Amino acid sequence: SGYYTAQSVLACAQAAARHLGFALRGARVAIEGLGHVGGALALLLHEAGACLVAASTSQGALYNEQGLDAPSLVHLVRERGSGGIRDYTPAQHIALGELFELPLDMICPCARLHSIHADNAERIQACLICPGANNPVTPEAEAILLQRGVLSVPDFVANAGGVLGGTLEFASCPRPQVCVFIRGQIGSRLEEMLQQAAQVGV
Repeated sequence: SGYYTAQSVLACAQAAARHLGFALRGARVAIEGLGHVGGALALLLHEAGACLVAASTSQGALYNEQGLDAPSLVHLVRERGSGGIRDYTPAQHIALGELFELPLDMICPCARLHSIHADNAERIQACLICPGANNPVTPEAEAILLQRGVLSVPDFVANAGGVLGGTLEFASCPRPQVCVFIRGQIGSRLEEMLQQAAQVGV
């Protein structure tokens, strides 16, 4: 399900970036949590041309303003576990909380509950938050982000691919067909939601 969750996060990232008027290709991205969802997302974003400049696991965080080698980093973490991030050398090792304060276009929290909260929402420089985790943004932080003009995609939309993909796979749909369905449906639904949200100011 992690792979399908990453597919829907990617679809939402593409739709939200278009809504904000920038291209995902070349965008500076950070991923909190390089697990099943975040690791798959890092590879998908790499394929889409985004620049992964920061990433974390529970054991540490990395930053390289020129970009991280996403395939190498994901391979290292999958091979050695969360601590493998400490063995990736062409980057600056930073505190976990610093990841949210970097000069970015998009943050993808894919790790834990309430990682974006009232105490750090004011310091977020990214214009887009597109989550893979459940409830990574507190209601207080959402209000602050809205006031600051930061678009925070609802987690129940962005990570819906996990449940949707697993259900379709159980129904014997082949993986490529599932991915096409997720990207098409989730992306277009989010575009409709963003247009409606802009009209009513929520």
